[in-house]
Amino acid sequence: MIEIIISGLIILGLIILALIIILAIKLSQKKHFELVKNYSDKYKALILMNEEILFSSLGNLYYHKSFKIKRDFEKNTLEEIALEYIRHSLDIINSAFKAIQNNINLYDIYCQKYQILLESESTNTNLKISKDRYNDIEKKLLAKNKLMPQISINLTITKSYTSDKGKNHYNDSGYFDYNHIKHMHAQILDDLTKKSSEHYRRRIERSKVTDGIRFDVFKRDGFRCKICGASADSRVKLHVDHIKPISKGGDSNINNLQTLCESCNMGKSDKYDEGENWINLQL
Repeated sequence: MIEIIISGLIILGLIILALIIILAIKLSQKKHFELVKNYSDKYKALILMNEEILFSSLGNLYYHKSFKIKRDFEKNTLEEIALEYIRHSLDIINSAFKAIQNNINLYDIYCQKYQILLESESTNTNLKISKDRYNDIEKKLLAKNKLMPQISINLTITKSYTSDKGKNHYNDSGYFDYNHIKHMHAQILDDLTKKSSEHYRRRIERSKVTDGIRFDVFKRDGFRCKICGASADSRVKLHVDHIKPISKGGDSNINNLQTLCESCNMGKSDKYDEGENWINLQL
């Protein structure tokens, strides 16, 4: 029994001794780190460099859309909601992209300076630490305090639906990384460019002249050509013409539309004079 107790005490003593040794090593390491931190010119130069660099501060994006109709909740995909958010938040997205590019440019300069600092000669001022140990601690301090700016953003989209009485609740969420956001942003800008183009404007204006509008113009003009007076009764083909051509900035407002026979329409083509009133020009 006594032997068991003695063995137990020896094991306990060894454990305590091991803990004391580990604690002493850790305290020694901490002391060494503090010494290097206080005396390292490289570390001080890095801290100063960190204070001078002005990286842009960024936050990730979040958007939630709630639906009152379950069918709409099911029909609208998370990507469609993300596109809707980006389309209506272009200023925010553009500012984020600008900040990211600023961080990338500054980080490139920062890394060049950091590398020069890292490769420079260390100054061990007789701190009773071996040169290898000093250099090892210094490298760890530099790596730990090296800045890493945010060079990307992500977008979290959530959607939800709750029934009128609150009995049923549905929700869904999705995560879009930086590359996906850039792709959707480029897609939206491309769409906006197309919609702002003259070709798109002309196509939209022409599409506004529906069959109903066409009939209203014919009826208003008595089913007669406004230039030569030919009517549908004389078996001529009537056209709806833009008084001020779309190619010259005209629109499809009914006041800019007139009835012309095929011959007069071809003759007029896209001619237009601001001083002339085509709608009252008759032979």
